[in-house]
Amino acid sequence: MTHELGNLGAYDEAEVKWGLGRACANLGKTEEARSWWRESAAILHNLSLISVAEKLDIETSVAPRTPEIILRNM
Repeated sequence: MTHELGNLGAYDEAEVKWGLGRACANLGKTEEARSWWRESAAILHNLSLISVAEKLDIETSVAPRTPEIILRNM
């Protein structure tokens, strides 16, 4: 499922989706969290901000590490 978030820039959209994933994870909604994280990872990868390996790690991990690019911009 892909969620639309209006007129945000692509990076901002990825950051918001990552945050929504974190919020869902904190509420115990693991599958919903993983969906948000996968969407965020796809955007970050399309922007060449994360590698294929980082994207795959996010897609396969139950609780992936926050990408460095997002950590630097928090």
